[in-house]
Amino acid sequence: MKALVTAIQFLTILPVRPGRAVRPEDFGPAIACFPLVGLFLGLILAAASVPAAFLVPPALSAALLLALSTVLTGAFHLDALAVTFDALALKSTGDRE
Repeated sequence: MKALVTAIQFLTILPVRPGRAVRPEDFGPAIACFPLVGLFLGLILAAASVPAAFLVPPALSAALLLALSTVLTGAFHLDALAVTFDALALKSTGDRE
């Protein structure tokens, strides 16, 4: 159970254990729970998509779900995407500093 709580705390902004930082030694067991956290986030987004599909046009619904995903994860994946593009830009220019 501790591993699942650590995974939720690391991958989302949900306050499951406020005031306690994630320690490096907690990550080993928590990695096995990452798919469960992804499933949990997917279920939240699926539940939010049902009313959104009936209330707003599809493009707006998609934008709202993307915004909800970004908020729930604290833009975790967007940060990784930005770092990837930064690294690709440096590789193409040859400037490593």
